[in-house]
Amino acid sequence: MRQPSQRFLVVSASMGAGHDAVAGELVRRLECAGHRADRVDVLELLPAGIGPGLRAFYRTAVRRAPVVYAGIYRAFFRPGPAVGPRPGTAPLAALAEDRLLALAGRLRPTAVVPVFHLAAQLTGRLRARGALTVPSAVVVTDFAVHRQWLHPGNDLHLCVTEEAAERVRQALGRPAVATGPLVAERFLGPAPGAADWRR
Repeated sequence: MRQPSQRFLVVSASMGAGHDAVAGELVRRLECAGHRADRVDVLELLPAGIGPGLRAFYRTAVRRAPVVYAGIYRAFFRPGPAVGPRPGTAPLAALAEDRLLALAGRLRPTAVVPVFHLAAQLTGRLRARGALTVPSAVVVTDFAVHRQWLHPGNDLHLCVTEEAAERVRQALGRPAVATGPLVAERFLGPAPGAADWRR
């Protein structure tokens, strides 16, 4: 018997093609399964100018000043203890709360599905306060689960590997499952020339 159709809100980020590719494949799969899936860019939920500014800064740091990006990663993303308090993205996530809640109120999704770590912080904060009344299932796109993916308010984490899922379970004590990579089917078969490389 076919399950009743559900509606999902997928929250991506246009910080590069990776997160949007995962969001696009997730939307495709949900729609093929007979569900409805809406997609929003978390950068568009931020006040005017902040999203494009973040994207431009990220691209510039990665392309022209990787040492700056490495410093940001050490401060914001690296797991483990640190000397003194460590910064987080909570203030940035807070700036997008009202717009996400308004969108969820208008669309009335069954669940919200972040596929970017800032979006995971956003939904986790809202779920923890009870402001977002539908479950949030985070699709962790990274093999290494950095701490910005981890917010105890989220209901479920869907991870690329079992090792990543175990890291989430240990860090949060919350459900996490390994689903494998969320990529288009063309990436799952052998690549042209794979047999030659195996030999």
